[in-house]
Amino acid sequence: MPSATIHELRRSGVSAEDIELAKATQEAQRGTSAPVQSIGAIVGVSEARQRHNPTPPADLTGPGATQARCL
Repeated sequence: MPSATIHELRRSGVSAEDIELAKATQEAQRGTSAPVQSIGAIVGVSEARQRHNPTPPADLTGPGATQARCL
C-alpha cells in the first residue's frame, strides 16, 4: 500500500491507537535524526522504503587490508 493515507489505513482495519503510536514513533525517529518510516510501514501494512547508500562500505578484506592483532 504505497503512501496510504490515515483514512485508508483506518478503512483497512488499522486501529486509531496503532496509528497514534506510529505517529509517536515517527516523532521519536525525527528527534534522533534517524530515517523516518512511513506510518504504513510502522503498522505493518506496507513495505519499508529501501534506502540507497551513495557511499558503500569499504572493502576491508581485499589486498592491503590490515588485520588487528590481539596481544
